Amino acid sequence: MFIYLIVNHITGKYYVGQHKGADLKKYLRYKFSDARSYKGSSHLFNSMKKHPLPCDWSIHALLSDVQTKAELDRYEKEFIEFLRSRDPEYGYNICLGGEGSAGFKHTEQWKQWMSRNAKTKGIKPTPEATAKSILDRQEIQKQSGIWPGAPFKDMTGTVVNGISILSRLENTQDGDATWSCRCFCGRIFAAAGGDLRNGHTRSCGCLKIEQDRINLGGLKIMTPERKAQISASVKKLWTLERRREQSVVAKKFWTPERRVAQALRCKAQRVTISLHKSATESSTE
Repeated sequence: MFIYLIVNHITGKYYVGQHKGADLKKYLRYKFSDARSYKGSSHLFNSMKKHPLPCDWSIHALLSDVQTKAELDRYEKEFIEFLRSRDPEYGYNICLGGEGSAGFKHTEQWKQWMSRNAKTKGIKPTPEATAKSILDRQEIQKQSGIWPGAPFKDMTGTVVNGISILSRLENTQDGDATWSCRCFCGRIFAAAGGDLRNGHTRSCGCLKIEQDRINLGGLKIMTPERKAQISASVKKLWTLERRREQSVVAKKFWTPERRVAQALRCKAQRVTISLHKSATESSTE
């Protein structure tokens, strides 16, 4: 899983996001494909429609080998805040980052209220909506092993992916069950039950730290050195973009006629300075 940076070298703006796949270049092409038929307020998609391929776009992996979905959401929020990509002058991000396209999920209370409201008005789901709901529930069951809406399953005392589950904690604001766990390294940490069952959480973070040390000597951890490295990379991108703009402006301004005229002015200036210097030396003698 990746934290990536999409850069539009035409405007100099960028977008921070997360991807669970393995091929970022292919993912960027899918983004452009989705942008063709997009009719919303996404700054990134609207810019892609305005500057379609083969315009100068690029995608970079800011962070790779992220092990859990919770870490992926947390790193995405940190990068969005650090790079100020929600500022329209710098980036295309609209949301804070994390779970969901808008950075939040509807609470169970809101869903129940909407369901009661629909039943009161006599609104019934269409056959298509019912079939889609069944398919979604079957997909969730394949990933988590639990049918949505099934009775509560007590995980206390069990071991999942080498993680010992100690006790139940308070649910999150979204209603997700949270458990107090002991990692195989001995550290106590909190994790969501769904992340434990589907394999997103496999340690307290020690596996990721070890993998980062193997890959890049720990540079992938959000240390001050890592932040300085990312800042330098972004500044380099901005510098290259400014140089490119200046080069384009210079090519348009310095026509062959202007170059000849400027050369004649410089030559006349050198002759004037030479005559003035000769006159000064002769008067001194």
